[in-house]
Amino acid sequence: MRKVVFLLLIFILNGKISSFAQSTEHIDTVKIGFFITSFRNINFASNSFNADMWLWLNYKYHNKAELAQMEEEKFDKMEPWFEWVDAIDENQGGQPAITRFTQEIDSAKKVIWKTLKISSPFNKKWDLTKYPFDKQHINIAIESADYESKKRIIMPDTLLIDPNLMNNEKEWNFSNFRISDSTIKYATSFGNPNINGSTEYSRISLNFDITRQNKWITFFKLFIGILISFLIALSVFFVRPTDLDARFGLCVGGLFSAVGSKYIVDGIIPVKYQNTLFDNIHNITFFYILLITAISILSLNYYESDEIHGVKKSKKIDKIGLIFCSTTYITTVLLVIYFTYKS
Repeated sequence: MRKVVFLLLIFILNGKISSFAQSTEHIDTVKIGFFITSFRNINFASNSFNADMWLWLNYKYHNKAELAQMEEEKFDKMEPWFEWVDAIDENQGGQPAITRFTQEIDSAKKVIWKTLKISSPFNKKWDLTKYPFDKQHINIAIESADYESKKRIIMPDTLLIDPNLMNNEKEWNFSNFRISDSTIKYATSFGNPNINGSTEYSRISLNFDITRQNKWITFFKLFIGILISFLIALSVFFVRPTDLDARFGLCVGGLFSAVGSKYIVDGIIPVKYQNTLFDNIHNITFFYILLITAISILSLNYYESDEIHGVKKSKKIDKIGLIFCSTTYITTVLLVIYFTYKS
């Protein structure tokens, strides 16, 4: 009887110990901070930009076994612990280039502090519908790669921004720097037989906004070609309707000038999936060149007609066409610019 009771006590005690061990399982917490030093090579054609930054990680380990495991996992290369979201670097297998690495271990506090210098291009789908009055939102994110959020959580550390980033940059203004953490849910187990359904991974993101410093100068540099194209076409109203070569040659010249301007702008803003501000202005210009051509044909018909006041009516049509096309074109373009800038 005593033997049975003793075995029962051992069984209960083992259950208590195992349940206690399960209850004391910890969730790894890694604090990550960013320090941006350079933001450059903004490329609209390839939808990318380059960023240089310092990245530091503070990890509190619990025993020497964890510390040894971290060294085996080559934590200095960020693999296989973390994955950079939208990073571009084929030579590094999707990982940014690490140009410098330092590490310190505080054995008393059981804290590992690692600092890395990162340089990498990143994918970015630019919204250029309001170019050059656009405001771009930049997101640089790191996600846990080997453990779910139940086992490892990434948290933001102190947010520090290099003030020289804004002072030395002559093209962009930087604002709304913020760092945040989140949990990303994937509707797959990634083949893990121990998981049924979806998985969740911890992510940390550095976010900020950029706007152009000289947006009006950029606008007028691109708009001047469109305006000259319209003025070339508008000048037909100062030519006699019977001078067919000059009259219609100016319309064709204005049209080709507008098409050339559009090719130049499309080379700067290579967007095929968005309708930009300059697309709207070019479309308005094409319509008015077509309207000017139609008015010129009408004026020519009156000028060469057998009516008594045919010539007089032709001159009146030219005068009305000049006033109407110039005022409505300028008004329409100004309204499009205003609503785009204010939206």
